[in-house]
This record gives sequence, structure tokens and C-alpha cells, in this order.
Amino acid sequence: MYISKTSLCELEVKARSLSFSRQCRNRHSTCPQMASSNRSIDSVVIADFRDEVYASLASLLKQLGLDIYRAENATELATQVVRNNPDLVLLSATQPDESSWLTSAKLRLVDSTRPVWIYAPKPASALDQWLSMAGIDEVIVYGGVLNTLVDSLRDRILQKVSLKSDVV
Repeated sequence: MYISKTSLCELEVKARSLSFSRQCRNRHSTCPQMASSNRSIDSVVIADFRDEVYASLASLLKQLGLDIYRAENATELATQVVRNNPDLVLLSATQPDESSWLTSAKLRLVDSTRPVWIYAPKPASALDQWLSMAGIDEVIVYGGVLNTLVDSLRDRILQKVSLKSDVV
């Protein structure tokens, strides 16, 4: 089957209009759909089945003054998103019940502007393609060391807070 370059461009435009990805500076490259820069982060839902990881991340985020909600699987995550409308979804890439990439794509169907951050012990293969298709805003690769994850998350959250205060 032959697909013309024009039809591929039309498909890319259609995908962008559905808020799954948006174009980078490079015309032929796509980037993850970025959350609105005006959206502040006051509440976070953490989707992780491991108690020690959740406790460490929740402790950090509470110290930063954020409201925290927990989901141990994709079904609970859907419930938390609908019930609490968090400003950020923090999702473990190692969830046993459903792919984090698929979960993030489903979240984009509900709200294409809510930031979705995934943390993974190692980089995923074809990361750039998955990012643009699934609409992930940040990927934190932490090498499987919990302290590294906490430090990386702290740095990213503080960057968002300082960017927010610079805009105001």
C-alpha cells in the first residue's frame, strides 16, 4: 500500500488537532503536548503500586505544600482524576496492570492540558515517538534508585514553581 507524503502530513495535522502532539521547531518532528503554562501545580495524583515509592514522593510533595492523592493502579487513577481533578499526574512506568504510555494517552482524552509525568528506572525504547503519541510532558529516568527519583522530582517541581513565580 502506497501512502503519499501529502496524506501523511494531513494525518499529522489531524493528530495535532486532537491534542495528542504538537509540532516542534523542526517542521517534521513532534513533541509531547505541553500543559498550559498558566496552569499552576497545587495537587498531584501519584500512581504507584509500591508503598515505599509512594511514601517518599508524597513526603517530598507535601513538604512543597502540594495536595497529594494516591492511585495504586490505572482504575484507581481514573477515579482520582475524576474525583479530585489534580493539576499533575505522576505515573510510574513500571505499573503491572496497564502500560503507563497507554494510561497517559487515555488521560489526554479526558484533559489534554493536564501535565503527565512518568518516572522510569531506565529509558524506554523509541522514547521520542512514545512521548509524542502518548502526550507525556516529562520523563524522569532515575536508574532505579529511589533517592535519585526524589531529587529529580524535587528539581523539576521547583523549576515549575520558579517559572510560575517569574510569570506572575
